[in-house]
Amino acid sequence: MKIIIRRVVAHYLVNLAIFGMFFAVYVLHSYYANLLRAETLTVFRFLFLGYLILGIPYYFFRFRFFTTEADYQKDKLVVLYGFIFHKNRSPEISSAAKTAALSYVVKFFFLPLMLNFFFSHTQNILAAWKGMDIHQSFFSFFWQSGYHLIFNLIFVIDTFVFAFAYAFEFRFLHNRIKSVDPFISGWVVALICYPPFNSSIDNFIPLLKNSSWLSDGWLLDALKIGILLAFGVYVWATLALGFKASNLTNRGIVSRGPYRFIRHPAYLAKNLAWWFEFLPFLNPALLLSLLAWNVIYIFRALTEERHLRLDPDYLEYQKKVRWKFIPKVF
Repeated sequence: MKIIIRRVVAHYLVNLAIFGMFFAVYVLHSYYANLLRAETLTVFRFLFLGYLILGIPYYFFRFRFFTTEADYQKDKLVVLYGFIFHKNRSPEISSAAKTAALSYVVKFFFLPLMLNFFFSHTQNILAAWKGMDIHQSFFSFFWQSGYHLIFNLIFVIDTFVFAFAYAFEFRFLHNRIKSVDPFISGWVVALICYPPFNSSIDNFIPLLKNSSWLSDGWLLDALKIGILLAFGVYVWATLALGFKASNLTNRGIVSRGPYRFIRHPAYLAKNLAWWFEFLPFLNPALLLSLLAWNVIYIFRALTEERHLRLDPDYLEYQKKVRWKFIPKVF
């Protein structure tokens, strides 16, 4: 029992220091002070308070009833401790320590972004809800309110799943991080798609809506429906991943939902949605920007697969699902 208590206290205090450092950066750093919504900071306060109260009983029950000695030795903090202080630098321990350290970096970077996106889209839903006029005709109601409700609901669901997955990693959720992309190029290609890096990329390949060559009509309506359908596939892919959803990590290979047909349905859907959205404003500069973003997402797929191919399960998945984006084509 004394060993368990020592382990509980050690894990509680070390993770308290790590989480406290993260929270301090979110609150005090000027970048996050300008970026994060008040609702996001409130969530972090509740998460930190929840850990203060529930951390010790959680670790006690985990180590007392649900963790074998072999599992304990694979714990992130145990691996990092052995790597740093005992200087156990065997290839297996070095790889595990790198995964442990990078998993904290992934959570630190992506969790506040997902929460921010979640609350932004929630606010948009509330605005569309308040602006509804139920006495309108169906088509007027759909284009003025219903379309925006559906569009933002898709991203509320998507960002909630990702935010939850970044915040909570449990064995019973089957979302423990097995590995983190060890290649710098994989990180670069992923991070340039998110703030603050995407704003710098936008200076070179901006997606701007200038004058439209397409007036209101059935074609414009069809393109908007195409956007919803594409993002519908996008959120279907997120739901198929479930709480394994996460950038730059392998939490176990998923082969259900749209992943039964192609290996990167979310990337295909997002890029199709962009084409549907920007087609009415297409000009040579915008065409080049769209193609450039398509190439970026192709590289995201390639770098992800380079990482995932380190897992034998993914090699088996590739044999079953041969196509990256388009069945029988690509």
